[in-house]
Amino acid sequence: MVGVHGIVSAGPSPWWEHYERQDKYRCDGDEELLIERNDAQASLYMGGYKMNLFRDKHSPLFKRYISDRLKLTISGDEVELEDQLSRRRCQRFEQA
Repeated sequence: MVGVHGIVSAGPSPWWEHYERQDKYRCDGDEELLIERNDAQASLYMGGYKMNLFRDKHSPLFKRYISDRLKLTISGDEVELEDQLSRRRCQRFEQA
């Protein structure tokens, strides 16, 4: 998922997921990433794909969300996406 190129549309998360934040990030120039999140989980939208991640309770100092394929770490205006093959940093450009 991390290597897919494309523009993100608005997050179609249902109201019952109770996301507190919605942030847009720019990766590798034109690629956009949308993250909707709360303290327990996050939904990541990139290149037409959606992935759900859950808060990593073993990492209390960082805002880190994980799935079986991806790790997402939020640090200020920057996020780091890491899978088994690559690591990528993205910069926030909009907060909804």
